[in-house]
Amino acid sequence: MMFRYFLPLILLGALCSCSQYYKFDELYDKGEYIKAYHLLDNISDKNNIHYQRRLYRVVIKLSLDGDKDFIGTLRCLTNPSGDISSYYFFGATYIVFLDAKETRQYQSVVSNLLDMDNVPGEFQVYAYKIRGISYYKLGSYTEAVNDLNSSYKILPYMDDIYFIGKCYYGLQDYKTSYDYFNRVAYGTQSPFLRSMAEFEMGEIDFYQTNYTEALSKYVESVNYYSKYAVCTYKIAKCLEKLKYKHLSPKFYKTSLRITNDYANAWFFLNIN
Repeated sequence: MMFRYFLPLILLGALCSCSQYYKFDELYDKGEYIKAYHLLDNISDKNNIHYQRRLYRVVIKLSLDGDKDFIGTLRCLTNPSGDISSYYFFGATYIVFLDAKETRQYQSVVSNLLDMDNVPGEFQVYAYKIRGISYYKLGSYTEAVNDLNSSYKILPYMDDIYFIGKCYYGLQDYKTSYDYFNRVAYGTQSPFLRSMAEFEMGEIDFYQTNYTEALSKYVESVNYYSKYAVCTYKIAKCLEKLKYKHLSPKFYKTSLRITNDYANAWFFLNIN
């Protein structure tokens, strides 16, 4: 008899959960990830596989978008069982990639992502990018180009093109490298990425002793991101090469101020 009364409550709870999952999926598909994440608070059964899968999806997505709070959340997620362990494994590999500073760490990222079939489909575009950048860091430029092209074909992000340019620079194919950086400069909506692409073209011009062209690129780089001290320093080097010796110290000073090297900045201001 008691079961007769509890059954409607059980069914009602199940229907409420299904409704919340439906709302989550709708928000997630629309790209409203923060709202989708907070919607999970309304679900009481947090050990349910349907909850766990959605939790991992949204936390990984927000972490990949660079949200520092969710990167911290991703670090704290534990390894689940069953068919969602692939989400945990990819999330853990992404954390290794973010923390990587040494060769062995980049090798670990590549090793973890050797089989893309083990990566959830919606995150494969990021997996190719992460593996490609790791190959670049290891000096395996051809493999890196292949992965970055695979990432770009799924979703055309300009950072893939930027790193392909870096790979061709590593392969000493400076013309192709320059062409890729030029594509980034005129194709990105990000001032920072535009600045980096202009700087890289300036570097190629500088080391080919095309100092006037290099100066132009360095100035463009600073116009899009003024806090890049190395770029301001290279403007000074170009001016020096072009015999504008009365101008170059001013940019050396600016570079030192950007890096908060006030002692040497004071020296330049008082000696030059």
